[in-house]
Amino acid sequence: MATRGTYNFFKSQEDIENEEPIISIYKHWDNYPTNSKKLIEKFVNSKYSNSLNCHEIEVLASNFLHFLKLEEGVDTTITILSKFEPEEYNYNFLISKDGLKITYNPYHSNEQFELDELIYY
Repeated sequence: MATRGTYNFFKSQEDIENEEPIISIYKHWDNYPTNSKKLIEKFVNSKYSNSLNCHEIEVLASNFLHFLKLEEGVDTTITILSKFEPEEYNYNFLISKDGLKITYNPYHSNEQFELDELIYY
């Protein structure tokens, strides 16, 4: 059974509230919070997250897509969406003046939950 998820990259908190990411990446398998937390943590601690120092969300999103393809393999269903389309699990990335903040919200929920220990300031 697929556990569909999106990884959404936003420029501002207002963009999150309006569901207007600069890019939304759909991943078909293994998006439960426990699996995604490990994947995101691995990404944040990898050489691909070098944009965390320069605060460019577009570069971070591009590097995350590259990381997913290398980490998950070429046969994994990963798609760039043209608009925000909520799935079972939705992970939101925002770089603010305070640093990187990653939240997730389950489908049919407007409530944002922070991923423990993945909030970097």
